[in-house]
Amino acid sequence: MEFADWVAKVHQQPCHIVYTDYRPTPLQHYIFPSGSEGLYLVVDEKGKFREDSFQKALNALVPAADGDRKKENAKWQKGLVLGKAAEESDIFKMVKMIIQRQYDPVILFNFSKRECEFLAMQMAKMDLNGDIEKDNIEKIFWCAMDMLSDDDKKLPQVSNMLPLLKRGIGVHHSGLLPILKEVIEIIFQEGLIKCLFATETFSIGLNMPAKTVVFTNVQKFDGDKFRWITSGEYIQMSGRVGRRGIDDRGVCILMIDEKMEPSTAKSMVKGAADGLNRILHFSDSLLSELPSCKRGNPDLLQKQFLSSLDLNQPAQIEPQDQYNFEVEQTMTEIQKGSIIESDVNENIDPSHKSSSKLSSDNLHPIVMGCTFCLMFVMASKADPKCPECKKTLMIINSV
Repeated sequence: MEFADWVAKVHQQPCHIVYTDYRPTPLQHYIFPSGSEGLYLVVDEKGKFREDSFQKALNALVPAADGDRKKENAKWQKGLVLGKAAEESDIFKMVKMIIQRQYDPVILFNFSKRECEFLAMQMAKMDLNGDIEKDNIEKIFWCAMDMLSDDDKKLPQVSNMLPLLKRGIGVHHSGLLPILKEVIEIIFQEGLIKCLFATETFSIGLNMPAKTVVFTNVQKFDGDKFRWITSGEYIQMSGRVGRRGIDDRGVCILMIDEKMEPSTAKSMVKGAADGLNRILHFSDSLLSELPSCKRGNPDLLQKQFLSSLDLNQPAQIEPQDQYNFEVEQTMTEIQKGSIIESDVNENIDPSHKSSSKLSSDNLHPIVMGCTFCLMFVMASKADPKCPECKKTLMIINSV
């Protein structure tokens, strides 16, 4: 609602919200403990959290006594340790089960680009496409790759990607060439990729739904430490599940390799989405750069600044700023003729009446001119052709 109010204020026209308070395609959330032989339903399609099933999933994990070898065993189970057969890894078993039960296409989310590529290579022995699908993939792939130079076509990520794509397996992360990511998205939309290993970026800004989503990790590194993924991150990625009008339900599978509290799991799979917060802040450096902007307009700047304020929450605005905003708003209405100036002057503090004498024409040289702001910026920002800049720089250098 707040975002819609902001859009309506900026464009000065109504903004209507169209929403549904239910999910058209219900989801089922499963947990796959590392090294186990089956899935455990923890949240059914009605949104009920099954704590008994969750405890059974935790009991199927590696015993706590093997804590020193726990991480190494988990990596081996996922197929991240070299020298082990790919068919023995949990990832291979998971994808094989999904294909057999016709739960494809499936997106497997991993928070590491290197692991995405390595896990995809573990699936190299699995062939999910027929001859006709392989021919279509090869045509689409080389039609896009013709835009590259001959040297770029020989890059490892280009030459190694086509054999995987022809088998119905894909990789998508920010480290790929833009043209390569685009062709993978096209092939996935055509239903020719049955198993896609992707990072979190694939769930943002792309309409690429699937029938099943697998989380190979439920912890991510935030630059300081490993933490559980938030409910907002989980909702964003699990939102890829369930194609409206095609699937009767969507399946989310979490692969866990260490114990977690029921409250943590419940807040993750049943939590609320992240709030929408404004992050636009007018700093001194931003304002000091305005004189160098050719399209700088104080009236437009004032309009953008006031529209960026969340007027529905005046408590977050400083009292002085709120007062200045009310004065500026009143002066605008006076200029439009909707309010008589004599009715307002009685309610304005005498110490602030001087500000009401500043019109847009008087503010323009103050805001956009170099006389008042040049002393706060670097000398290299000055205009060498401006006589006012030269005069001000002489004064600054003489001090």
